[in-house]
Amino acid sequence: MLKIFDELELKRQGTRNGIPREEGEALYTFIKEHQIKKVVETGVEYGFTSCYILTALPQDGELISLEANKAPHIGSVVPAEHRSRWKIIYGLSKEKLQEIFLLNREVDLFFHDSDHYPEPQMFEYETALPFVKFIGSHDIRLYGPVFAWGTFIKKHNVRVLVELGQLGICQVSE
Repeated sequence: MLKIFDELELKRQGTRNGIPREEGEALYTFIKEHQIKKVVETGVEYGFTSCYILTALPQDGELISLEANKAPHIGSVVPAEHRSRWKIIYGLSKEKLQEIFLLNREVDLFFHDSDHYPEPQMFEYETALPFVKFIGSHDIRLYGPVFAWGTFIKKHNVRVLVELGQLGICQVSE
């Protein structure tokens, strides 16, 4: 595991993009400890977060990613051995996220890492809420006092399980 995490961090430093290693390892550990099998993620870019998720999932686990951008670099850091358990859907969350949840029952974790403005974040959290056990997010403290993560936590009085740097994960159901 350490080798792939070392490689990811070297690639991330070259792009100045993606989840930092410490946060990626915390996400990996959370997925392992909570025996997460199915994840829906918004935002892929190079695929750093996707790679941490896929590395943590069991062999019968699945990651469904929603990405607005069809650029050639999307998901480029995800190793070939993980791609059979990974499905990328291209489109906007306002148009496709609810449909993804309706078609993919028993999602354990929703992970937001796409449009970090408060309104799109809140839309994604609220859309995921009825379908998942856990909601996670990267860049939880962007935009100062109006950050969506804190607003969502207070509004729904959910239990925060992880807050590390810009990573947050909360439990929204049993």
